[in-house]
Amino acid sequence: YLDTVNPSQAEQLLHEALLLSEGMKDRESRARLLDLLAENMLNQGRVDKAREFQTQARELRQEGPNVAELPVRLLLRTGRLDEARQLLEERLQAEQQEPVRRPRAHRETLLILSLIMSFQGEREAADCYARASIQRGEALQSQFITAVGHMRLGHAYVLRKDAAGYEEAVRCFQETVQISETLLVPRLKVEAYWGLCQAYGFRGDLTRARETAVLGLNIAQSAGDEWVTACICVTLGAAYAHAAQYDEAIAWLAQADTAFRESGDNYGQTATRLWQSLVWYKMGDDARLQRDVTDLLRRLQTYEYAYLVQRKTLFGPPDPRVIVPLLLVGRDKTSQSAYAMQLLNALGLEDLQIHPGYQLRVQLLGSFQTWRGHVEITAQEWKRKKARQLFLLLLSFRHAMLEREQ
Repeated sequence: YLDTVNPSQAEQLLHEALLLSEGMKDRESRARLLDLLAENMLNQGRVDKAREFQTQARELRQEGPNVAELPVRLLLRTGRLDEARQLLEERLQAEQQEPVRRPRAHRETLLILSLIMSFQGEREAADCYARASIQRGEALQSQFITAVGHMRLGHAYVLRKDAAGYEEAVRCFQETVQISETLLVPRLKVEAYWGLCQAYGFRGDLTRARETAVLGLNIAQSAGDEWVTACICVTLGAAYAHAAQYDEAIAWLAQADTAFRESGDNYGQTATRLWQSLVWYKMGDDARLQRDVTDLLRRLQTYEYAYLVQRKTLFGPPDPRVIVPLLLVGRDKTSQSAYAMQLLNALGLEDLQIHPGYQLRVQLLGSFQTWRGHVEITAQEWKRKKARQLFLLLLSFRHAMLEREQ
């Protein structure tokens, strides 16, 4: 039940085993049961109880507190991504010297590393670790590891934040769903539905995004996993915000904020605050905008999550430049002015007074194409052919002065 992430079934058995172990001389076996209870509580999103059992296990082994011994998945689910990443990278080096021959289900080093890389916007690394996980699953003949590997590869494709990436991501997530049905492990589908929600939602298919979100939420909530519930809620809320359906976005993001707060995940709360700030900006709600941008910047600095506004991340918008107007608000209208200026400097935008909230991309080699953020500008939008030609002319001779007669 632990390997298939079925915490409600595992909990009763673990408590019965713990009762049976009372009075036993084998302290290590009892400590191991407490470790398993801690992991099971983590699978339910009950972080405080997980820490409590972890502490009991440590005390039973007569060991002092040691941050490095906290389960990596606990670090992941509480937003301590840099710590988790460092521990996993060290573990990966050790495993390359002494390979682990037995499958460890969702606890595989490569699998967790891939997810962390997606959260931090390291697409190539996320892709690499996911593919290595799939290969390991096939080598160990573990369909479970292979299925999770496909999910993590799907997240890496989502990081492309374009139509081709979303299409590949859908294929990966659907592969996981199929394997899950073969294994009869419904819990395995939850993360796949979370991924499908973003792959559908960010390309504009909100109906399917909501359908897959509801499927994932039903399984996650029946298992009592508050953290995954929060991940699905923020993803659906972001999809609605991206589509300018702000009432729906506000409702789902509020649910995500509550669930992440109860799970103790600072990363999730920060990502949620980012989307809430974007909604207030688009709606022109200055009071709530200044309040949430202040909190957003404080969180970005305190927990070192600057990458959330600097590059494409799993929870972030398709075009990170949409965040620049928030940084200008932070610089000009909040108590976090210095840090907002620091972020603008890092982007090379320190002298800006206004920003449209998108990056303009132009392709001049071959066919002429322009994109406003992730959306291609159609020929009809130019209205006059001469306007398009003038734009091309000025770009082609952008380093030279031109006379009107030319």
